[in-house]
Amino acid sequence: MGVPDRKLAVWVVMQDIPLFRVPEDPAALLVCNLAPGARVNVSTRMNDPGYLIDKKNYKASQHWFTPREFPPKGQWINLSWIIPLYAQKIVLHNIPDPNRAQVKSCTVRIYEDSLGLKLLEEFNVNQPLSPQGTEILLSKVQKMQSLRFIFNEVTGGIYHWNAATLGEIEVIGSIMPPKRFKEICDCKGKAYGLYRMDSCGQCLLREDPRWNDCLTAVNNTLKERIGRFIQIPRVMN
Repeated sequence: MGVPDRKLAVWVVMQDIPLFRVPEDPAALLVCNLAPGARVNVSTRMNDPGYLIDKKNYKASQHWFTPREFPPKGQWINLSWIIPLYAQKIVLHNIPDPNRAQVKSCTVRIYEDSLGLKLLEEFNVNQPLSPQGTEILLSKVQKMQSLRFIFNEVTGGIYHWNAATLGEIEVIGSIMPPKRFKEICDCKGKAYGLYRMDSCGQCLLREDPRWNDCLTAVNNTLKERIGRFIQIPRVMN
């Protein structure tokens, strides 16, 4: 039984496959974590920096960290993409065990270009990062191509030395501008650009002869029937 003014969530269930929720807003299907597509560069390393963008390694024991001869403060991580993306927020994850190493303070810079020359926004995070993720909301959807994460303060480390380390960086956004979301959702993912859904459920350009042709067929049938009725000769007695 329905409840007035309450939206119902749709869940997809398949045998032997985990549940996932279908969002109420179709545009949400076009937004995801784009960090795995980035090129990763770091100031220095003692382990593979690819762990920083690989979700399956987030809870693993393997993490990127800096060598003992380099102090954590000022160490940096750089992500860049070969094409621009449209970012909404950044999510920073501390490593799972904060008692082992904890990022206390950091800076994140968002750049328009892949070389980090044109700064769009800078965020100073003066709080411990959460293993579950600390969100940074951008002031607006930013068309960006690189970011830099800078360590300001870190406690603890890896093995027996103080080191800069991080669990994961997520960049939530899309590879297409949000203004195009409605175009795609209008056609239920069947087409892009100027295509639209007509009243017959067809995804077409408006100038297509088939546009609303199901309604045209109904109108023509009605006209034909009316025409036959009008043309019936009157029988004279």
